[in-house]
Amino acid sequence: HSVGFTGGEAFLATGTLEYAIKMCADNNIKTAVTTNCFWANTKQEADNKLRSLSQLTTINLSADSFHQEYISINNVINAIQSASELGIECNVRVAYLNDPVYEINEIQDKLATVSNLYKINHQPVQYTGRALNQVKIDKIYYYNIEKIPCFGVDSPLINCNGEVIACCGAPAIISGKH
Repeated sequence: HSVGFTGGEAFLATGTLEYAIKMCADNNIKTAVTTNCFWANTKQEADNKLRSLSQLTTINLSADSFHQEYISINNVINAIQSASELGIECNVRVAYLNDPVYEINEIQDKLATVSNLYKINHQPVQYTGRALNQVKIDKIYYYNIEKIPCFGVDSPLINCNGEVIACCGAPAIISGKH
């Protein structure tokens, strides 16, 4: 069994996150958290933050052109290094628009110094959240959400509002059978 914590930005509620992760660990439930790494400005800051979440099983780091517009790729590198040293499984998640190979390779190139310390997950940008206002729908890579399931759908997610959801993307807000 596992539970994922997502946002907005889950690390904005660190105290609640620490408590929830400990409660899950006490009940033999694995945990994952998705973050943009705003808190990892230095390696030391990343170490301190992840040590406070010592029972965390997996960390999912958002890294793509949308997140790196606001957060330095160095923050992602700091988080990857800290997670590796603390034995926390690390995934880098790339959301792409219309050129998956180029956009994924671009992030992998920027993370070359830590390439053996993480796994990469990727999916098209979903027409939700900021994408509704910032991206024209014809620029989004089309995929059939009924045939390509979300890579995070195997665990319930708890968002920063405390809501339990099955998915943090399009299938959660588009009506129909998914």
